[in-house]
Amino acid sequence: DSQRWAGVPEALRQAEAEARADEARALAAWSKASDGDDRALLRALRTDLDAARAQVAQAVERIQREAKKASRLAYPVATPVEDLQALLGDGEALVLYGLAKGDDPAHGLVLTRDDARIVELGKTSAIVAACEALHADDPSSDPAPALERLRALLVAPLGLPEGTRRLLVSPDGALGYVPFAALVADL
Repeated sequence: DSQRWAGVPEALRQAEAEARADEARALAAWSKASDGDDRALLRALRTDLDAARAQVAQAVERIQREAKKASRLAYPVATPVEDLQALLGDGEALVLYGLAKGDDPAHGLVLTRDDARIVELGKTSAIVAACEALHADDPSSDPAPALERLRALLVAPLGLPEGTRRLLVSPDGALGYVPFAALVADL
């Protein structure tokens, strides 16, 4: 927790704590009154709760604005796609994988210097099963079929440009255990 507050001025920390305490009190009052029939009281307490939540949002915004560098530890800010693309060299591609739950589709965000697109990869459950089928640490197991299945699920759908020489990967979940170097050995 000390990293969360590193570099954030005490006054901002205190303002956020007070705003959150006010929000908790307003929520408790509204919850307690919600069992009753007094609609006017409920409206007033709901207005108080909304105001308290707005104060929390304002406190967080001030922390982000006034202590931006330090606050990135507590309130991460995503790097814009254009900034990531500018970091890529000729022949490089970056793929950020995202797994969903169950049979929902997994996706890959494919970035090159000149292109950015999202590719559907198929059911997350099929991808996780393919990851689990790979036993690369078992010398008695032939990893080739599992690697081929993973290549078909994770690399083939990406449609990487022909000149791709280097693939940078940001895996998600079970993909963190996949030896991507073995899937794209021909790059």
